[in-house]
Amino acid sequence: MPSAPPTNPAPAPRGAARRAAITEAALAVIARVGPDGLTHRLVAAEAGLPLAATTYWFASKEDMVRAALQHAADRDLEHVETLRTASERWTRKTLATHLTRFIEDACTTRRANAVVDCALWLEALRRPELRPVAHQWVDAYADVLAAVLRNVGAPGGRDDAELLGAAIDGIISHQLVASGPFDRAAVAKRLGRLTAALVTPG
Repeated sequence: MPSAPPTNPAPAPRGAARRAAITEAALAVIARVGPDGLTHRLVAAEAGLPLAATTYWFASKEDMVRAALQHAADRDLEHVETLRTASERWTRKTLATHLTRFIEDACTTRRANAVVDCALWLEALRRPELRPVAHQWVDAYADVLAAVLRNVGAPGGRDDAELLGAAIDGIISHQLVASGPFDRAAVAKRLGRLTAALVTPG
């Protein structure tokens, strides 16, 4: 009996695929010129689409920035989520080392993503309508870091998770604007002081 022909997955709907392409292009433009420099024309050129396509899916620049913020948050949290499972193999003593590697990855391999994330955070500060997305981002981030702390035997309370998240984000921001190569030893030392306090029973 002849075998059945292979089944190919159905392509993404044209509309959804085009909207996703525009959102990705918006992130690329924001990485270069920031949210203030974002225009429909620049995004259309980045995506290789007619200008009408961007105005069809996003009536205003504000709509496009909001979609970009949501997409950046989803993308970042998908990456952060990997820490939840990975940390099951970590210990209190290795926590700072592993988190330093995570920060180094953000500042090197994923640098473009980190730059966009920082720009969109500042935009949420300026535009109240963007803050609900930012709050969801913070909540999900803290949830993962609380799990990381519990996985290494620390209490992993909400306050500790938010403090750790703020420290990680602050270090990433500082490293993005620092001159010279990533200083792994210095970052590990600073993180080590913080994580030592978080994993020590009160």
